[in-house]
Amino acid sequence: MTDVASIIPLHAVSTYEYDALQDCWSWASPIPVLQYATDGSPLTTEQLLAFVHPDDREPTLAQFLGLLQDRTPYSCLYRLVDSAGVAHPVVNVGTPVVEGDEVTALRGFVVDLTAPLGAHARSAVAAMLPVGAVVDQATGALMLAFGVDAEIAYRLLTGYASRAGAPVHGLAADIVDGLASVPVTGPEVAEALIDLLESSVARIPLAEDVTPA
Repeated sequence: MTDVASIIPLHAVSTYEYDALQDCWSWASPIPVLQYATDGSPLTTEQLLAFVHPDDREPTLAQFLGLLQDRTPYSCLYRLVDSAGVAHPVVNVGTPVVEGDEVTALRGFVVDLTAPLGAHARSAVAAMLPVGAVVDQATGALMLAFGVDAEIAYRLLTGYASRAGAPVHGLAADIVDGLASVPVTGPEVAEALIDLLESSVARIPLAEDVTPA
């Protein structure tokens, strides 16, 4: 029987935090294509850029520097190169943490887009979701908060459900309920979404020793 974990791999979504004062990137779970090189260890921006595809490094650095000034939720697309020299497209979505007049940190997710979510996989996932608005509402919230399209928002939602070992509709309901007390506009929505997704994993131990069939 097909399940979400067989379509959206575990750790297809990695949570990160960037400490702007220490220039340090760290992950709650390692980015899969960088596990060979980092073993989950923190990296400086210069070290991280070394794994970005050469053609993407300059625009990615420019985007990153802009994040420290714009102070708004963001999404960035670029490619990471693995040990075999294969480029993997990823999307980085998140929000800055502002203290006073300074961005002190960035918090968000890296979504691995290497395996395209084709029509068959999309249909299989959709068949497992209950009919109703809650999944659409949660997907829409992710789209609006981080400025991503439906495909990326959908992968973020299902990928995080897979990480947490939770039903997609249950995670979506948590998001919708959790946003009920959050302002409908502004960075507060993105920050609340990050907290909600992180808490979903904290509640349910990761099935790291389980390999999807």
